[in-house]
Amino acid sequence: MISRKFRILHTDDDKFILGLYKKVFEKEGFEVVCLSKLSDDFIAEIVTIKPDLIISDILKPEIDGLHFLKAIKADDRTKNIPFIFLSNQGDRVEIDEAMKLGALKFFVKSDISSLGEVAEEIKKLFNL
Repeated sequence: MISRKFRILHTDDDKFILGLYKKVFEKEGFEVVCLSKLSDDFIAEIVTIKPDLIISDILKPEIDGLHFLKAIKADDRTKNIPFIFLSNQGDRVEIDEAMKLGALKFFVKSDISSLGEVAEEIKKLFNL
């Protein structure tokens, strides 16, 4: 268990995936805020949530993940929030672009052996 509540904002249009990861992350001691749909003013919403980490799918109905990441990194209020992709999509070009734009990590769901693997990787990345 981690010693303090580390807040994750997880956004994915698949509510089932959000629910699965929420259970895993909370079991590991994280606080999790899930959004299945981004509001029109998602930057203000993120500022209000104050996450320590944002996890996002790359395919989103409102805005694709790369544009979402660009918007977050372009705003002074959110630019320093670490960002991880967790997606079924993951061709090399997208992964390279995500990393170039400032993503900390890109997980391809089909490459993950267990849901807990993502939580363990987050703990390692942030020394939790």
